[in-house]
Amino acid sequence: MKFGLMFFASSEDALVGDKYSLVIDSARFADQHGFSSIWTPERHFTQFGSLYPNPAVLNAALARETQRIRLQAGSVVMALHHPIELAEAWALVDNLSNGRVGISLASGWNPSDFATCPDKYGDRHQLVFSNLEILQKLWQGETLKITDGKGQPAEIRIYPTPIQPHLPIWITAAGNPQTFARAGEIGANLLTHLLDQEVETLAEKIALYRHSRASHGHDPDTGIVSLMLHTYVGADFETVREQARKPYCNYLKSNIGLLKGLAQSRGHDVDITTLPESDLNEFVNFLYDRFATSRGLIGTPETCLKLLEQLDRIGVDEVACLLDFGLTKELILGHLPDLNQLRELYTNRATTTREYQQSVLKTALNGSTLVTPSTLPTTAPTQETLETIRLRCQDQRNALEFYQLLQGHGLQLGETYRGIQNLWLGEDEALAQVKLPAAVAFGNGFQVRAAVLDACHQVLGATLLSQTLADAQSSSPEMSLYLPTGLKSFQVYESLGSEVWSHAVVRNHGGTAQESIEGDIQIFNPAGKLVIKVSGLQMQRTSSVGNSTSLKHQGADWLYELQWQPQPWSEVLSATTSEPSRWLIFADRSQVSQNLIELLQAQGDTCGIIRYGQHQSQASEHDFTQILVNPGDQAQMQQLICHALAPEQPPCRGIVHLWSLDVTPSQETTLASLQQDQILTVTSFLNLVQAVTQSSEAQIPPLWVVTQDVQKVGLEKTPPSPAQAPIWGLGRVVATELPKAWGGLVDLDGDSAPEASAKQLLQILLGCDREDQLVLRQGQPHILRLVRSQKTPVSPQSIQLSPKATYLITGGFGHFGLSSAKWLAKKGAKHLVLMGRRPPSPQGSEAIAELEKAGVQVLVLQADVSDLAAITHAIDTIKSTCPPLRGIFHIAGFSQQSLLADITVDDLAAMLRPKVFGTWNLHQLTLDLNLDFFFSTSSMSPVFGSQGLGHYAAANYFLDIFAHYRHSLGKPALTVNVGALAGGGMALASPEGEKYTTQIGLNLTSPADLLDVAGGFFQQEKTNSVANIVVADMDWSIFKPLYEGTTGKLLLGQIDEHSRGSAHRKLGNRDIFWQQLESAPESERYHQIVAYLQNEVAKILGYSANQPLFNPEVGFFDLGMDSLLAVAFKNKLENSLGSPLPTVLIFERPNVISLTEYIITEVFNWSSSEDDFQSAQVQQELRFETELSQTIEQLSEQTLEDLINKKLARALEDD
Repeated sequence: MKFGLMFFASSEDALVGDKYSLVIDSARFADQHGFSSIWTPERHFTQFGSLYPNPAVLNAALARETQRIRLQAGSVVMALHHPIELAEAWALVDNLSNGRVGISLASGWNPSDFATCPDKYGDRHQLVFSNLEILQKLWQGETLKITDGKGQPAEIRIYPTPIQPHLPIWITAAGNPQTFARAGEIGANLLTHLLDQEVETLAEKIALYRHSRASHGHDPDTGIVSLMLHTYVGADFETVREQARKPYCNYLKSNIGLLKGLAQSRGHDVDITTLPESDLNEFVNFLYDRFATSRGLIGTPETCLKLLEQLDRIGVDEVACLLDFGLTKELILGHLPDLNQLRELYTNRATTTREYQQSVLKTALNGSTLVTPSTLPTTAPTQETLETIRLRCQDQRNALEFYQLLQGHGLQLGETYRGIQNLWLGEDEALAQVKLPAAVAFGNGFQVRAAVLDACHQVLGATLLSQTLADAQSSSPEMSLYLPTGLKSFQVYESLGSEVWSHAVVRNHGGTAQESIEGDIQIFNPAGKLVIKVSGLQMQRTSSVGNSTSLKHQGADWLYELQWQPQPWSEVLSATTSEPSRWLIFADRSQVSQNLIELLQAQGDTCGIIRYGQHQSQASEHDFTQILVNPGDQAQMQQLICHALAPEQPPCRGIVHLWSLDVTPSQETTLASLQQDQILTVTSFLNLVQAVTQSSEAQIPPLWVVTQDVQKVGLEKTPPSPAQAPIWGLGRVVATELPKAWGGLVDLDGDSAPEASAKQLLQILLGCDREDQLVLRQGQPHILRLVRSQKTPVSPQSIQLSPKATYLITGGFGHFGLSSAKWLAKKGAKHLVLMGRRPPSPQGSEAIAELEKAGVQVLVLQADVSDLAAITHAIDTIKSTCPPLRGIFHIAGFSQQSLLADITVDDLAAMLRPKVFGTWNLHQLTLDLNLDFFFSTSSMSPVFGSQGLGHYAAANYFLDIFAHYRHSLGKPALTVNVGALAGGGMALASPEGEKYTTQIGLNLTSPADLLDVAGGFFQQEKTNSVANIVVADMDWSIFKPLYEGTTGKLLLGQIDEHSRGSAHRKLGNRDIFWQQLESAPESERYHQIVAYLQNEVAKILGYSANQPLFNPEVGFFDLGMDSLLAVAFKNKLENSLGSPLPTVLIFERPNVISLTEYIITEVFNWSSSEDDFQSAQVQQELRFETELSQTIEQLSEQTLEDLINKKLARALEDD
């Protein structure tokens, strides 16, 4: 498979300076690095893609910049051009490029494009193929009969004569299978995309295309299938995903306005542009997450390989990597080497043989899959016999036992789906006799019923039956259930009867603790003849339905991340003033301060320069050019500031603290240097803050803190600097507690030259008043937002610790420490070390005794983790007397509330000891150990800048950055910012404290629940997937208005304050139906809602009044609902209920049964009746069948992303 580059969406204001330098520079790179092609579009009269009105002219320029790469137009709107014009223009480019051009033809869709030829809009589809014939004849040197200017007949031919004897032609296609077939019929190549279709759907259309080629005398394998994919590849997965998120979402939103016209052209009255901003953001972020996961090359070279392998298998010959969907030119060009690495990696590893699976040509027919007989292989491949399989599978089991196990997981299957009659187990394989009741009679020909395949795929899950039953009988059962999620190939050789044999073999199996299994299934008829073969069926492990639902809810609601997002300079800066000003610069000894001072002086500003040293130097009354201050001496700092901000001094525009730039480099840090660096950084800044607030200056100048390489954005070459982290934690509290004295926090790029850093810093000091936390990387500013995490922990049932390892808990005698010990023991730990500064309390001793009674060996050690000698002795004791140390819970520390003005230097030092120096000691003393996890607990104080917790936030933020630092060394680390912890959280030392946090929207979380969620990341640590995450149960409807109202900060700008409990927020009065329903008997409500929804769906689908109501289990999209109607239905239902509903509700609850369940439980919050319980069973059966049909039948359901993506796709397709 080859790799090309595609440009499609750039607008005039997307690129500054040379508008076409991105295309030209990218083409040069691609030409020099073995890429196959450059694709440029034809776009007219819209901001979106406005740089590309004429692909021939642009490719003429690229022809002179490149030597080898092919120059492709994707797509040329055929109806807008006379074929003579096209032939002449592209013949010229063909000569300029020495025969390297090709074009893809499309019909066009935007009426505005036809401003110069409106009469051709209605015939645009037919003109593609009729004009193509003329174009090819002219290209090949034939003459064309025309009427000249005088009305006389004449014959013409085009010049210059093209280099290529035939113009390579692609047909742009996507939604309509007929276009794929037509492209194959004429022998053209194919340009398509994944915007509004799944890979499985595309596989069907490609197979149809190749079949059509073969049927019309063309070699099916020579047709080139080019596929456009949104592409952004980099070294760090999370960074790449988040850098692309905002541009892609803006890319979607910039085109959503066009949807109204599209909807009206189809007779639908729905306008996505009227969605509230929060719904619209949810809408496009939903699309992005789904799209980036499965339909784009957005990630690292390694994570993108899977999609490429899928595409290669279905017959894609070239991926056209779409680059310009909103990212900056610098980011795109800077990541081309990463894309080339992906190209090289895939080229070197691509050994996959194409599987042009003709048998996947199918259409939906009455809920079944119709496999076209003409495409089927004439004979099945050679296979082993049923007799041979029976010899290996001799452990006969009762099928009822298997279904009881599924029921125990909450999966209630009706008789229709209990097809296994007899079951035999072997080693990693199973054989089952499957028989279905007469009620599931098969259709004619090759119709494959979901219920048949359901029973057959269950056999793969049954291969683990022995171990799962053993788990179920254990004292602490944590059983596993596997559900289908995907497959590699599916072949049907003959039609099925009502009785079959299913043989399943696990190909990728690691026991029940494994999160997924993969296997192959063979289905035989009673005579032992192979009729169906399924290869690479993937099944995902889940816990019981009830437990997994609870965990999923917790995972979705409790997990957040602090995310650095790239932002254009224009969005960061505002208007600046040029009046001469006065500054106080706490200068570092590097060149950044010196360059900044020179820049300020060059614009007429004056600078007081304060440097650090052990001995103070006094400033004269007017001379502040060189002052020396001891950073740890509070009195010296107060004396300096009192003099510098005296009333007789000129006003001061700002105070810039840069001393942090002089900390010891991370790779050279020792305990002694770390202690000294805290005096230089966070201690000196605390002294400065207190001195400024105590000064007589009427207008306190803003305080700016400058650091370097603290934050992990993903573009860094050096490890993050944890030594500078505490000053960030303290700074965030200054921002909320003393907003009038606050400027901001700026983290410079250590890879940038001092001159460049100083210039960027000056821009921020002079003109930044929108954001108060900025990170600079590669010249790009990044802003901070709290976002919902997309990372998924493993289920609590999957967390297993080694009984042959030792686990250390610092702070082990406190409430959370003892709770952690119990949790570790529950997860299988048999050897624990509990460490604290003081002996355990009587309650602690009782808890330890309980652990020992349960068979856990507990070693109690008394040591101060910040005391290097004491902790060294403790670690040596563990190493010499215990099994190998494999995990650390570092939760030592304490909390103390004090306003900034009241925190002493000694208070700060005491707070830093366990969390800064103690952490460093543990890190250094265990570097030689093969730890599975290094878990630390931070707090919400450095996240929100909690008032009264400045020193606590400083200490905790060290842990946040420390985890990233450990990851940079290839070592496991996870720091969790813990929300409101019930029963002993450090910042909630009293019932009053717990009550207060609940009142402001921080709901209490038990230690066990917290660890169930956070512990789900332990086994992922060695992959460096998660370093720092927030686990908090937040009620944003309370907390967000309070936070933003009191701080004015934008940190929560991407958090929907109604995202939790939103269904209870009223929009208006409920319709009379719902009002009457609330007073109806509980037993009748369920059926009334079902009937109501059936009627409403029938109305929106345009069913006649006398038409029978449809089955409520049938999916909305199977009934004919599309994405636009789904949004319209959601809006109508929302207004009827008087309550807001999730934008994606109809897609996540895609039938009347599941939607009824949502309304009962989420909107009305009613307790489940018997009918409710029965409907939940039906819903689960339907979900099971739906998952199966999506997996086995490979019929993709139209999802919400199709709504936007289909619209974007129409700019590329012809149908």
